[in-house]
Amino acid sequence: MYMETMERDFHEKVSAKVRLSAEGDATIALLQFEKWGILFRSLAICEDQEAVNRKVLARFSDVCEKQFSSLTTNRGRIHRFLSEFIA
Repeated sequence: MYMETMERDFHEKVSAKVRLSAEGDATIALLQFEKWGILFRSLAICEDQEAVNRKVLARFSDVCEKQFSSLTTNRGRIHRFLSEFIA
């Protein structure tokens, strides 16, 4: 899963791509950002969301702001989302 985290620090937009092996790891990372008080926006693009354990996905959905089930079927939506966010 690729997770795009956009953080605003001193009025600058900073992007960091993180390759995460499992949604559980992504959930932990997002919860830690919240705990540290970091202002961030999160976007997740799953390789195959249907293969993710339902309980893990439910917990991840609680902390991830926006997610897409796959890249191939959502390219247009992802592009629009990112264009609107950056504008």
